Parts: sequence; C-alpha cells; structure tokens
Amino acid sequence: MVHSIRDNNQLLHQKDQEIESLLLNILPHAIAERVQKGEEQLVDHIQQGTVLFASIVGITKLTYREGIQEMAIKLSELFDAFDLEGQNYDVERFKAIGERYIAMCGVTTPRLDHTKRMMDFALSIQETLKGFNNRYDSNLSFRIGIDTGTVMAGLIGTNKLMYYLWGETVDIASHLNTLAENNTIVVSENVYEPLHDLYSFTRGQTITLENKTTLNLWIFGQEQSLSVLTSDNESID
Repeated sequence: MVHSIRDNNQLLHQKDQEIESLLLNILPHAIAERVQKGEEQLVDHIQQGTVLFASIVGITKLTYREGIQEMAIKLSELFDAFDLEGQNYDVERFKAIGERYIAMCGVTTPRLDHTKRMMDFALSIQETLKGFNNRYDSNLSFRIGIDTGTVMAGLIGTNKLMYYLWGETVDIASHLNTLAENNTIVVSENVYEPLHDLYSFTRGQTITLENKTTLNLWIFGQEQSLSVLTSDNESID
C-alpha cells in the first residue's frame, strides 16, 4: 500500500509538472501562475505597457531558396533568439504569426521603465538579425512599430485558452509597423517623450486616430525614409 501511494503521488507530481510546462508554453509566466492558483475571469486593464510589432521581411523569398523544412528550423532558431533577448529586458513574446513577431513589456509584470526596455529589445532584434544573416548568407530585414499606453489583456476561450491583447496601444503599434521602412523603428509620441534624450530620432509624419486626435511619429533608423517622413496626415481606424 505504501509503495502504491508513493507511486500515485509521483504520478500526480509528474502530471502537475506536465500541466505547468504546457501552461508556460502557451501563456506568459505570470499569467500561468495565476491560472494555476485557480484565478478565474482573468482580465486586466493595464494603465501603462509597451507593445512592439516586428515584421521580418524576406522570409518567403528565403523559404524558396532553403525549402520549407530547413526554413522552419531556422525560423525557430531566430525566434528563440528573440525570446532569449527578451528575457534580458523582461520583454515577453505575445505571438509570432507569419512574418510578424509581437512582444510586450510591463503588461503581465509592471515595469516603470517598460518603454526603454522595449526600445533596447528592438535594437537587440536588429543585432540578432544581423548575426542570422551572416551565418546563413541571407538578407532578412526588419520593420518595427512601438507604442506605449493603456493595454487590455485577458484569457479568451474555455476549451482552448488564448492570452489576448487589445486596445488603442496595440492598434497603433500594429499600424506603425506597416508604416516603417526596412530596417527602421517607428515609434509614437508616447514612446519618444521619455526616450528622446537617450536615442536619436527623426521626426516623422502625423497620423489621425479614430477618435480624431493626432499623433506625431518618430523614426529610429534610416533617415532617408520617404513614406514615413511625409508631412501629410494619415488616418488610422
């Protein structure tokens, strides 16, 4: 009986570890801990967080050269390297889909310097991508958009849990990503203000938000970017 109880306890412990590992693979660490503690209706309204959208340009073209299986291996290596860099800055991957890598800072764990941490992470992506290109004789480039502000986040679904971000900050970061030229980082005024003494930015265009307010953009990277440096207003839905 003693051996049976001991075996059952070991089996339960093993199952608990498997569940914990699974949760950590699909959820941010802080959120996984809250789920394990039995917290329900997990929805947060974060007053200050920073969101980054990065597009890795050239993946499809490189896939034609390398083949699907080989490219999948290399993409895993690249995104794992991004994740590892993120740990240095307390930046977490939210999602990787297609050519996009989406990250967040100050969302699941409060950080007073979340904006600077994200900017430093964005610069580390640039260096990581350079190393990747050198190793594999490739020519991938990046386009990055960053915004900081209010973020809503929560667990969505019952059968299949998904950690979901939404709100104006997420929308703006996504839109800035589409405005960026290759190898440039486009940031909002909210990112520029606390960081302009630490990094060299170039004034970009002004966009109009859905609520009719305007937002000045700033660029870190190639100063000759024409489409982003235009002075015409652009609307974002």
